[in-house]
Amino acid sequence: MKVDKLFLKNICQIIVLIGLCNLGYTQKKDIWSGNYVLRSSEGAPIDTLMIKNAADLSRMTMPSSQALSPGYWRISSQRDHHKEEIAAIPFLFKIENNENDYEQFGWTVLHVEGKMDCIDAGHLFICKTEKNSQITIQEETFFTTTGIFGIRLHYGLFELKRLNQN
Repeated sequence: MKVDKLFLKNICQIIVLIGLCNLGYTQKKDIWSGNYVLRSSEGAPIDTLMIKNAADLSRMTMPSSQALSPGYWRISSQRDHHKEEIAAIPFLFKIENNENDYEQFGWTVLHVEGKMDCIDAGHLFICKTEKNSQITIQEETFFTTTGIFGIRLHYGLFELKRLNQN
């Protein structure tokens, strides 16, 4: 009887450890880092953006609401010769605090279903959804073939195509 209890205890510990390892891997997955061609809504190339993980970025540059954010990134532009990097943070989604950046675009359900993730860089935001999707932004409809799109102040709506994966 002792052997059975000890065996079950060890099996349970192994299952818990495997679960914790998987949870740690999932949390660290970086879906954003890479190089992207930025295209206008008409398909013309405008720029190439580099997005890279910014785990070392000082929290002083982040809005206080994101001080405990699990991830953020640096975005630079080939057009600007990558001289200036801007910080990008995940859209807020903390229902218990009534914080939901997806709500203003009508994308809450898409985000909850795992079909929409966005990052905010102040004057631009970038989102990932399913490829070949029709997206509604207020009263405008946009078709994305790559599933990666955004809006940039003074430029409007654009689509991104990932050039590589890191």
